[in-house]
Order: sequence, then structure tokens, then C-alpha cells
Amino acid sequence: MQSSVKRKTMSKILKIVFSFFIFQNLSAQSAAALEVQARKTADKREKMTLLYKAAERYLGTNPDKASQLSHQAYIIANEDLKDYTMATRTAFLNAEGYARQKEWSNAKFRYNRSKESALKANDMD
Repeated sequence: MQSSVKRKTMSKILKIVFSFFIFQNLSAQSAAALEVQARKTADKREKMTLLYKAAERYLGTNPDKASQLSHQAYIIANEDLKDYTMATRTAFLNAEGYARQKEWSNAKFRYNRSKESALKANDMD
């Protein structure tokens, strides 16, 4: 009786673990794949979101690439969509990329840009 309960418990645990790994693989796209999707889409909001997500993923390994992509997302958010909340987030991510490269003047400029966008977003609410 006990071995039957142990087998059922182990079976449930294994199902949970496998489900977790399958979900992770399906939901986790590489930064490069997100970049390709961004290039292919015509929808500005989707492009901005994909560029932002790719930049987030690149930040730890390639801060220069993260800065480039987040800047592209910032331009879409700020100029095309007038989405100042996303402009704030993308400018901040852009600044983080420069800070990780120790490019302090660029980082400071982008942090200020993030602050300006945040103030605009607050004015819009």
C-alpha cells in the first residue's frame, strides 16, 4: 500500500516538474528570436514590445545591443505611439545598458530622458 502511494506521489511530482520545464521552453524566447519577430511585424505596438523584451534579455550579456534595441523601442513609444509610460521604461532600459558599459554621460542623458517621459506620462493621466 505504501509503495503505491509513493509511486503516485512521485508520478505527480514528475508531472509537475515536466510541466514546468515545458512551459518554460514555450514561453522563453531568445533575444535573437524576439528581434527577428520585431523586424517582421508591421504593428508599431507589437514591434515596440518585442524590441523592449529583446533588450531586457540582452541587458545581462550584451548591454550595447540592449541599448540599441531599447532606443529603437523608445522612438516608437515616444514619437509614433505617444505612449509615455513605455517611453519611460524603454529610456530607463537604454540608460541601464549605457551604465553597464560605463558610458556615464550617455547613461545620465538616458536617465534624464526617462524622467522626462515619466513626467509626461503623469501629466497625461
